[in-house]
Amino acid sequence: MTAGLLPLVSKSLDVSVASAGQMVTLYALAYAIAAPVMAALIASWPRRLVLLVGLCTFVAANLATAAAPTLAWLLVSRAAAGTAGSLATPTAMAAASELVPPERRGRALAIVVGGLSFATALGSPLGLLIAAAGHWRTTLFFVAALGVAAAIGVARTIPASRPSSPAPSMKARLIVVRDLRVLRVLITSFAAFTGYYVVYTYIAVVLQPAAGNREAVLTALLVMYGVSGLVGNHLAGQAVDRWGPHRVGLIALLVSGGNMAILSWTRTSLPAAAVAMTIWGLSAWSMPVVQSHRLVTINPATAPLLTGLNSSIVYLAVSSAACAGGAALTWSGPSILPILAAACVALAVASVAGAYRSPVDSPASTVRFTP
Repeated sequence: MTAGLLPLVSKSLDVSVASAGQMVTLYALAYAIAAPVMAALIASWPRRLVLLVGLCTFVAANLATAAAPTLAWLLVSRAAAGTAGSLATPTAMAAASELVPPERRGRALAIVVGGLSFATALGSPLGLLIAAAGHWRTTLFFVAALGVAAAIGVARTIPASRPSSPAPSMKARLIVVRDLRVLRVLITSFAAFTGYYVVYTYIAVVLQPAAGNREAVLTALLVMYGVSGLVGNHLAGQAVDRWGPHRVGLIALLVSGGNMAILSWTRTSLPAAAVAMTIWGLSAWSMPVVQSHRLVTINPATAPLLTGLNSSIVYLAVSSAACAGGAALTWSGPSILPILAAACVALAVASVAGAYRSPVDSPASTVRFTP
């Protein structure tokens, strides 16, 4: 949502787009720091309670953002929202993996990631439409209302059960973090999502040559990205269960990296930009399913910890991307951002390729779940 709003926030608060982009940095950085800490502190809490606490805090933080009179206020409120998000997303991932038999965990995780993809499909364009009809602050009030609706849904439908596995000891947590297979997954996530968000954080500026100053055109391009992400997420869940996460992840990264490499040219033409956004959505939104599947397969008993770590790394990547992208935007302009993104995705490709060849982390050892 905030990626599409950055130019409006910049104008409203009389700051640069790069400065406004730090609202993404603070949200993501807070999420990255809080996710592993929260995973340790609330490991034994009922899933429903964790989700409710996270959603209620998220609602309050968005209301604070909507009322922000200054950039400093805005950044602090986004940090609070990021902390709230660090409670909800890993918990949803862990709950999904517990509610289905092992052979259907890829599809279950795809459903949860599908929620994120669906939010992307509707969030950015809907946020722009609401802002166009009123103000960017109106969009934040709308998000807070959605948070209230989500909390009501969780309270009525999610079982009040505790985690099926006991919280791991500190020694077990350290062993998990030192696992080479886990480190490879985390490195892949960091490199891939840094690349994706270097561009997506400043997508309104990157696509300006194709969209011009027409918000309706930018909205349409974001819708194409989000809808194709829904399709990619759905297909990835089935593909991972059939062919394994390494093969699917490698293909997704190669496609998205190649797409990023030529985006500096395709962004100048509306038809080419539309194709590029569609390919990006299909490939990029396969990765959350792939990465979650790899982690849960490595050690199902510590799934909440592992998915929390991955979420932390993803949001650390988002934070780094917003900072690096803002600096590159100021230094060289928007055309450099896709090239920087492609370089980051290439590192992710190398990580997955290394894991695929390694006997320690071979596809045969990670395609199927074990008790």
